[in-house]
Amino acid sequence: MRRSISFWLVAILLSETGICRGQTVPSAYTDLYTQLSGDLTDFGAGINAVWSGSTYPVIYAGQLTDANSNNGPNLLVPASMTPIQTELLMMKAVGLKAVSVEVSFPMLYSPFLSNVNTGLCVPSTCQANFQTFYANVAAAIRAQGMKVIVESQSMMPSGLQSSAWGNYLLATFYPSLTWEQYKAARAATVAVVAATMQPDYFVLQEEPDTEASQSGQSSAGQVAGSTSMLNGSIAAARGAGVPGMKIGAGFGSWMPVYQTFANSFTQTGCSVPQPGTQPCIGAPLDFLDMHLFPIIENAIDCYPGAACSTFGSDFTNFWQNAMAIVNTANAAGIHMTMSQSWLRKVRDSEWFILPDGGDIEEAREAYSFWAPLD
Repeated sequence: MRRSISFWLVAILLSETGICRGQTVPSAYTDLYTQLSGDLTDFGAGINAVWSGSTYPVIYAGQLTDANSNNGPNLLVPASMTPIQTELLMMKAVGLKAVSVEVSFPMLYSPFLSNVNTGLCVPSTCQANFQTFYANVAAAIRAQGMKVIVESQSMMPSGLQSSAWGNYLLATFYPSLTWEQYKAARAATVAVVAATMQPDYFVLQEEPDTEASQSGQSSAGQVAGSTSMLNGSIAAARGAGVPGMKIGAGFGSWMPVYQTFANSFTQTGCSVPQPGTQPCIGAPLDFLDMHLFPIIENAIDCYPGAACSTFGSDFTNFWQNAMAIVNTANAAGIHMTMSQSWLRKVRDSEWFILPDGGDIEEAREAYSFWAPLD
């Protein structure tokens, strides 16, 4: 579900040059536009129904896409810092106060980078080269007076936003690790990333289901496995001893078991891990993070084994999921963040049904007639 456009805490509309807000929506998308407009109206009404009208001091930020680890070895091109500096200046110009950088596993994991030989780095120097790069990125962000946010998940082996990593190494690297090895490697990498970038905020896990799909580690998408992995990452992050660093973790509001993950990550209703009980992380996080993309109200559950042909009583309202996640964080007394958010262009009837749906929905973003809804 990773998006090329993501924001910290609250989505911010950055106007595109050349968007014509008065243009006609093509007939092929009229129904989708109407549906999404209604979904947004209902979501807004749901918020207003429980909102006192008071505001909270948030940190607005954007994602530094030119430094995203999915860009692969091209990050080490000598001129790579030029577009990064330009992107930072643009972010500062629109008033952002923090910058999010995607540094996902196995970026900065030495056993992975020791097999990289692209001409931009060789096995003996690749780890050091990437550490220097990301240290420089963090320094460039701070030089603009903005805070550093690091997001960590798994790098993409395929899809529109994957890079040369997929064909080059990831396709063979992920299957080489057992689940226990994967957890240990994730924790070890967290420590290196924390020491290298000294982030102000570190999101240790983002989308358990997406990570399971990308890495092939099915346990990463299950609450017990995700919780176990997060325990190791929390210990590694704390052990890095970065002054003032806040750590958190989260998931997407579209997950069928979002409430179980929310309970685990906020230490709500904990019990001894047994079948049918609530596993929880062993040490508290500083914040619970959420990715908010689809806000459709009648999504059909089309996970394996589910009936997808007709709507039924088991439909899902994704914006109500988001509200429930916030309520869980509030009840637990933990800060709530939103590290990625964008309006997903998907019909109720298309959720998890479209072939290569993620790429199809991503391609729809190119059209400027969405601008009023975005």
